[in-house]
Amino acid sequence: MERIQEGPPVKRRTFLFAIKRLLSYIWPITLERCVEDRDIKLELEQGNLVVNKGAANYSYGQLQDAFAQFFMRAEINWTEIKEVLILGYGTGSVADLIDAKSASANITGVELKPCLLSWEKDYVKDHSRNVICDDAAKFVTRYTRQYDMIIIDIFDELDVPEPFRGIEFLQRCRDLLSPGGTLIYNFVIDREEHRIEYSDLQVTLSDLFRMVSSSEHYHVNRIILAK
Repeated sequence: MERIQEGPPVKRRTFLFAIKRLLSYIWPITLERCVEDRDIKLELEQGNLVVNKGAANYSYGQLQDAFAQFFMRAEINWTEIKEVLILGYGTGSVADLIDAKSASANITGVELKPCLLSWEKDYVKDHSRNVICDDAAKFVTRYTRQYDMIIIDIFDELDVPEPFRGIEFLQRCRDLLSPGGTLIYNFVIDREEHRIEYSDLQVTLSDLFRMVSSSEHYHVNRIILAK
């Protein structure tokens, strides 16, 4: 998807958007709801664009802050990261962080919800990334291109759907990594059920990778690095 434009996206150029942005310093303002899932909302909070569903932040906001902290702490040689795959692209908040770390990295994003890709184009920015609207579970079975880094950031509110925790999906992701490649997995622990799923996920990843480590962010985010 090649798309480049100069200046702010069209829906941020209006006078009404400017008024809503000012009002968002008083209370959150909903700009749009996702056609595919009305619980997913594009909002303005304290003047900043975020994507939320219920108690979960899908793009920008705390999600981006957690990844920013992780990238600062993790031992990643960004000069070696040339090809990146983001499963659960959202509106590109994690991709923006990667751009800041490695301007030469070629980013491919996979996102199931068309509304999120439309919001990125209309409100966030245009770019020359390869963004694909597809189910991540199907995508990893259709493509054989290898990546230096694969990021899995797939949620239904605070839950990671079971197929994306299973060994078949994770094994396919491992097979798409180039030699020495890195897999990064974002998980949220909000209740005891999540804690059990997270423990099982770590065991599965340990069976597939030689090295697995994790870090905690904002008490609930656990970001796993596997090589």
